[in-house]
Amino acid sequence: GRYRLVPHPEERAEALALLQVAISTSLVHPQTILHTLSPANA
Repeated sequence: GRYRLVPHPEERAEALALLQVAISTSLVHPQTILHTLSPANA
């Protein structure tokens, strides 16, 4: 499908939930997030 500039409310809520989890995880395990985002360790 085509890319939508404005996502549906449920998609926005899901994205915010994933972002919140990512932020909280990075606060607890910053090393793990850096390794996960690193292309060398992908």
